[in-house]
Amino acid sequence: MKKNLVKIAAVASAAIMSMVSMGVMNAGATEYVKFDQKFAPYFGDANMNKRIERADSEQLSSLLEEYPNLEGFDSAYKERMDVNADDVVDDIDAEIIMDFFYDTVVYGKTSVFGDADYDGKVDSNDSLLMLKYVNNVTLTSDIDLMRADVNRDGVVGMIDVRLVNKNILGAVNLRTVFGDVDGNGQVQTADATLINKYLMGTGTLTTEQRKLADVDADGTIDTSDSLAIIKYVNLGHFE
Repeated sequence: MKKNLVKIAAVASAAIMSMVSMGVMNAGATEYVKFDQKFAPYFGDANMNKRIERADSEQLSSLLEEYPNLEGFDSAYKERMDVNADDVVDDIDAEIIMDFFYDTVVYGKTSVFGDADYDGKVDSNDSLLMLKYVNNVTLTSDIDLMRADVNRDGVVGMIDVRLVNKNILGAVNLRTVFGDVDGNGQVQTADATLINKYLMGTGTLTTEQRKLADVDADGTIDTSDSLAIIKYVNLGHFE
């Protein structure tokens, strides 16, 4: 038991020093520190390395041992760790992060993204729940923001809602990296360039590329899509 406590203390200490160095919290953990939106982590990304892994759940659990509800942490960071949007950061959030990791990485489930109510399928209930969240309507059931963030930009917005609706109709695959037009696994300025060339008639896009190019999921490829990519490159989110 003593060894476990020492291990937890060591992990928590390392995590805290990491948070201090990234500006998420100050050394005394008594004041909120301004959080740069450009470097805001994804929902559940406790160690801010732009992916969800077991370490995120473990790090959050360790931090909560010393800082219940992440008191002293930047509000933007706390918001992203509150993955079930109940206004409290606790061990339930850490458990949800771990479940997400196992479903996506360990088990490789295909019906994870868009499954906002975490019932194992993507349907109109998910779309409605996400719409309520976006419009700040009181939620009558739990939401998993990691699963609701379909385009993985750290924001659950109307683009995510539209993507879920298109998925229900069979028009898109939600495991796709939307905006990655050139298919290199990243959303970059080069993807916006491909869209602009397509719009000017100096380039072509395959059927699959056109699906990826409709970044705002409005059914049309236009300059708003290339601008959304530029916004993502510079700010870290599409909307």
